[in-house]
Amino acid sequence: MRQSLKTQRTTRLTLRTGEPFLDTSVPRQVSKPYRPLHGETFQIPWPALLLIFGVSLVVRSICFTGLIGSDDLFYSAFAQQILDGTYQLERNHMAIRYGVILPLAAIYKVFGIHEWSTVALPLLASSLAPVLATLVGFQLSGATAAWIAGLLLATFPVDARYATILVPESMLQSAVLAAAIVYLNAEARQSMALGIVSGILMGLAYLIKEPGAFVVTAFVIFAFAQRR
Repeated sequence: MRQSLKTQRTTRLTLRTGEPFLDTSVPRQVSKPYRPLHGETFQIPWPALLLIFGVSLVVRSICFTGLIGSDDLFYSAFAQQILDGTYQLERNHMAIRYGVILPLAAIYKVFGIHEWSTVALPLLASSLAPVLATLVGFQLSGATAAWIAGLLLATFPVDARYATILVPESMLQSAVLAAAIVYLNAEARQSMALGIVSGILMGLAYLIKEPGAFVVTAFVIFAFAQRR
């Protein structure tokens, strides 16, 4: 009789909710944390990434700032010195941020020294950052988190304000996000080669601006959390 009542109750719950009845008395396995990539099953959401990039680039172009006559002049001067072969080490922390001044010198070499070529590097890096954040969101938590992260970063006022100023922050966040994407792939595929690439990108982040080294702590914490 008791078994029959339980069967009827199970049937009513199934019909009412549309889902099978879950008997909590039966032990069940707890699912493992979501893996960022599952081999061939992960597909890069190109339309979403292109849309996020377009929104980011348009917002930053509308909020164009350009030269401000502060740190950007130092970075520009050091890049020009490298281009002219007159660069020397100085007691200035900006003189050794090679992740900024070396790419800028290369841009000057190809396109010449102009205001637009001076801000092209941070503008491109800042516009790519929401794309990279979107990709991280897709890998870790799915489409909803990816869209939220990408759109918020694409329209974040502080990012839009500094995207067209030659400062290292926009380039730093892109380097860190790129390192995170490669790290997630390395962790999911157990690839030493990808792990090395991720480490190189973290080194590049440090060469852009020194606080990039502190992000390594977050990577270590994430690695331990994944192996609990």
